[in-house]
Amino acid sequence: MRSDGAVWCWGANDYHQVGPMDGDVTMPTAVPGVTGAVAVVAGAWHTCALLTGGQVLCWGRNNHRQMGNSSTEAIQATPAPVADLGNVVALGAGNDHTCAVLNSGLVRCWGRNDAGQLGDGSFVSSTSSPVPVVGLAGPLLAFALIGLIVLVMLRWRLPDDVPRFAARGAVASYPLSAGPGEPAGDDDDPDDDAGDATPLRWTDRRIRPWLLAGFIGGQAQAMMLGVIGFLILDRLHLRLKPDEGAAITGIVLMAGAFATLLAQWGLIPLLKPGPRATVLAGAALGGVGILMTGVAGDLHAIVFGFAMASLGFGLFRPGFTAGASLAVPRRDQGSVAGMTASINGSAYLISPAIGVLLYNWHAMAGYGLMAAFCGWLLLWGWSALKQDQPVG
Repeated sequence: MRSDGAVWCWGANDYHQVGPMDGDVTMPTAVPGVTGAVAVVAGAWHTCALLTGGQVLCWGRNNHRQMGNSSTEAIQATPAPVADLGNVVALGAGNDHTCAVLNSGLVRCWGRNDAGQLGDGSFVSSTSSPVPVVGLAGPLLAFALIGLIVLVMLRWRLPDDVPRFAARGAVASYPLSAGPGEPAGDDDDPDDDAGDATPLRWTDRRIRPWLLAGFIGGQAQAMMLGVIGFLILDRLHLRLKPDEGAAITGIVLMAGAFATLLAQWGLIPLLKPGPRATVLAGAALGGVGILMTGVAGDLHAIVFGFAMASLGFGLFRPGFTAGASLAVPRRDQGSVAGMTASINGSAYLISPAIGVLLYNWHAMAGYGLMAAFCGWLLLWGWSALKQDQPVG
């Protein structure tokens, strides 16, 4: 860089990282279009210059969106401005990414992100526009921290699960499960003596299979929800059209919501399956839907696969909840309700991040793990979950 703000470069020019000149440049040569430069940084195959007004120009290889603009060309030979970036006071470049320090003290980065180079808390493989570095306040870590705080507050502030007063009335069957249609208890049930009740434990053999089923199936559903947006952007080539990608993601999620309602408001009341049948059918449909989504190549296939998986999970969740509830007497209903709620919530603490991490490595790695969870649940649950009682 010269004192007059011109930039001169030389060397290997395989991807026009030196400039628009053809071939390697053996002598220092002015880069056309760059004036008023105050700093120059170079990555492995791209170069960027900081101008006096706080703007940034980049040129060279663009396979990981190193140019920081909407260009989809693999090579950008002439310097072009980085989009949505100004008031820059310093630059730094890695092999395939670049970071800028703003006059406010904030840092924004763009380019390759397969190893978290951009520091935004995401696992997106690359980004074409500068994103803020948020470090430990990144979205995934922030959400996990919020979840942990909620769990601590619930444990600290909620009263004990042991009932303080004896229950009154009769117990009716769970409305969405197979079971006796008439009240199944009365006020004189000796099992309801709260004073002699032993606190229900997570290791209790009556509920342990149901809780484990809920945990495994919940991880698969949480991963599926965490990854679907990235799949839509990649399969439909919408990385550079985030608004359109968000709209289509909303359509896919809406289809999943309708499928879930169909399961819980339609199929379960109509067919009246027991908890075991509901869990196993849900695992089978969920696994098939996940695999169909993972290999889908167009919008229709994505919607169909995601809806089928959502239909399965719409069966699975009420099934495991009902199975755990019906496995214990009424004095333990408060405890088992808290346990099933904890199982449902725990799935969203870390599983979505794991799913996105695996998807970023290979799409079918994430979807394969989700399907494996469903397959294991189906095979294991066939023998481990208590047989449904016939409708009386």
